[in-house]
Parts: sequence; C-alpha cells; structure tokens
Amino acid sequence: MKNSWLPRLWRTGTGRFGLIVVAFVMLTAAVSLFWTPFDPQMSDVANRWAPPGLPTCSAPTARGATS
Repeated sequence: MKNSWLPRLWRTGTGRFGLIVVAFVMLTAAVSLFWTPFDPQMSDVANRWAPPGLPTCSAPTARGATS
C-alpha cells in the first residue's frame, strides 16, 4: 500500500513548517470573513490622509471665535 503524502510531509522539518504556515494562512482567511473591524466598502478616500481623531469631531476653532 502506498504511503500518503501528508504523513511523509509532516515527518520532515521543512514540510512541517510549510504545513503550519499554510494552516495559519487558511485560518486567518477564514477568520477574516466574519471578523473585520471596519467595512472595506465604506472607505473615505477623500480624507485618508486626515490627522487622527474621532470621525465625528469637527475642526477645532480658535478661542473666542463664534461659529
């Protein structure tokens, strides 16, 4: 009976490393399907270089200025 390729691959150090890397990439891809922090379709391209801050904040006004 022929040996399966998976146990032979797992026995070598390089094969084990490769299988672990592939499994990690597959796990990351599976998790990314349902666990993403932001909707990629809602990107604000016009303000992508804006300074950090809360999205609902307006620009700071000078003291004594009225809006």
